[in-house]
Amino acid sequence: MTMQEMTDIAVGGGTLFLAITTAWLARRTKQAVDEAAETRQLSLTVAVDAVRSRLDQSAPTVEVELEEIDWPPSADERNPAGYFYRPVDATRHKFSLGPIQDLALVAHLVIRNRSDQAVRVECEGDFFDLNAPFPSRAPFRIDPGSKIDLTVQRAMSIAQWGALWGESKEVDTGDFLRIHIDDMRENGVTDSWTLHLHGTPVRRGNPDGWRLAETKDAARLAFRLDPGVRTYFLSRTRDERLPVIDASQYAREEPVPWYKRARRVRT
Repeated sequence: MTMQEMTDIAVGGGTLFLAITTAWLARRTKQAVDEAAETRQLSLTVAVDAVRSRLDQSAPTVEVELEEIDWPPSADERNPAGYFYRPVDATRHKFSLGPIQDLALVAHLVIRNRSDQAVRVECEGDFFDLNAPFPSRAPFRIDPGSKIDLTVQRAMSIAQWGALWGESKEVDTGDFLRIHIDDMRENGVTDSWTLHLHGTPVRRGNPDGWRLAETKDAARLAFRLDPGVRTYFLSRTRDERLPVIDASQYAREEPVPWYKRARRVRT
């Protein structure tokens, strides 16, 4: 073996050693960075869970209950809305204003504050305060141990109700009332409920117009109150919310030992 060959072998060996060392250092650096990021994320997750637990413990206990739908749809002097339809016949009707006349369904909500602190209630949608002469969008205050009663309605023209029936017998008219209840604290919680209505009260009756369903069950009507969803606030005035962290996305995959790796089969 000549001197040149020995020199080439030494240079090649040094280059290979350098490449292996560089790859090993890069891998170790990446592992260190991943471990540091995982540690930071774990610390953040623990901190968020601690804050959420503290807010849950101090949150007020509030219940939202939905009572039966008034049937048949009718109006009297107690209802703030003046256009509820009072049926003359429980089976078939000739509406004086035809398909443009409004027909409203009514249900009742009871919100109870069972905690030892006052809460604030805000509603979005079709509702009426039974204690007020006209609809109000101002927040309600419920003192400890007290409750409020709300009348909620879903009002559409008869033609719109009929169109829904023509599309599907299991129609969902969508959410029409959202209830937000908060503990009036800067660093606190807000619980929200959504009210839905399924079904329609009218049928198309030929040849004399529209027909009201005989019973609520026949109309396939159902109000549904979704379970409450809780939002956690770090600062309510600045709308800073507690982040939602999915710890599973930060889980690091364990390396597969070399003897368990699938071997490539040559063909």
